[in-house]
Amino acid sequence: ATVDADGDGVEDADDNCVNDQNTNQRDSDGDGIGDACDDHDVCDRATPLTLDQEGNNAAGAAILSTNLIGTTLGAADDPENDSCGNSNAPGVWYSVVGNGQAMRALTCGEGSRYDTRLSLFEGECGALSCVTENDDACSNANTCCLSTINWNSEDGKTYYLLVHGFSANSGQYELDVTTELPPAAEDQDNDGVGDPDDNCVSDANPGQEDTDEDGLGDACDNCPSTAN
Repeated sequence: ATVDADGDGVEDADDNCVNDQNTNQRDSDGDGIGDACDDHDVCDRATPLTLDQEGNNAAGAAILSTNLIGTTLGAADDPENDSCGNSNAPGVWYSVVGNGQAMRALTCGEGSRYDTRLSLFEGECGALSCVTENDDACSNANTCCLSTINWNSEDGKTYYLLVHGFSANSGQYELDVTTELPPAAEDQDNDGVGDPDDNCVSDANPGQEDTDEDGLGDACDNCPSTAN
């Protein structure tokens, strides 16, 4: 006999939320736990975002981005947001690591169905500092009052992004986060090793051989076997 504990038409063996109805089996963050029971509505359970390369911009710089559909229905109103665009709306948390470039997050896609709000934080959960926030900056054919934020990221720093709503609004959202790849380091000798890391800046030395371990590569060392 088949078992369907939550009565959503999906057998428990195949159900990504066994005890919570999740008929469409939506799993916005791809972690194997359905949206209906995925508790990422508090900061310390924020879903990490991975940005993938998606072509180049007009200047030729590589674009990194991610796109997802989520919902704040059934989420909690995390008091962390009180200092950064405070509202009484439930919210969903994400984290993203900066790469030293300008970054953007927005809910302007056609998948957004309610009056959204975005808040961005840095620091540690429980002691966050507001970086920026936005309520209304764009709209689509389905709804007005959608959100966009921009910030200059610090390389390696984790940022916490809260998708919530104006006042007590909640619903489905489409989230996009984008940035560019950092510019490639200059490589004078075209050996595939950027100048800042090249032990022979002007002489091709792709293997970075340094027999005498004096910090100067064999290709440009006048005594490659003896440190001098």
